[in-house]
Amino acid sequence: MGEEVIMNFNFNERRSTQAAAFLIRRNGNKLNYMKLIKLLYLVDREALIKWQQPITGDKYYSLPLGPVVSKILDKISSGPNPKSPDYWSSIIQIAQNDSYSVTTIDEPEYDELSKREIRLLEGLDDKFKAYSQWDMVTYCHNNLPEWEDPNGSSDQITIEDILKTSIKNGTDKELDFLLENVAFKIAIDNTNSEIANATR
Repeated sequence: MGEEVIMNFNFNERRSTQAAAFLIRRNGNKLNYMKLIKLLYLVDREALIKWQQPITGDKYYSLPLGPVVSKILDKISSGPNPKSPDYWSSIIQIAQNDSYSVTTIDEPEYDELSKREIRLLEGLDDKFKAYSQWDMVTYCHNNLPEWEDPNGSSDQITIEDILKTSIKNGTDKELDFLLENVAFKIAIDNTNSEIANATR
């Protein structure tokens, strides 16, 4: 038997940056990066459940302090690379005098985000506005069944793991239907990425 194939979207740096910048600027242009990571995970999780398509296209992992969007976390942790500037670093950087928060140095056009995605970002930001980063950790530990304690390590959270939690008393057919939608949208995503790469 072959290895199980894990479905993943392509990480979209522009959409990720715009979503992150939108949240940061709604919070006084300074946001604890752990809270941002949790918010972006919750945004993608909700988008997958509602539409079978995330905003960031990132990969998700269970870490001891809850789920993370991995490539975005890497971008925050590694900081800008002067030899290889990217879109994220042209918009978002670590805040001065606070290495645990991020800020925007420019406001992007939110042209990669649809109106429904903007509404989703607004809704989740409003819901968790008063939460600290540690409140977010507690919420994720207590309310996200797909997160499992990795005991000091990390474990991938798959799209299927997330969608399973959305089906209460459902059937395998319901999950299969959602996963077929995901597979279809991943195929479109792959085609769009190939076209974009060919035109660069």
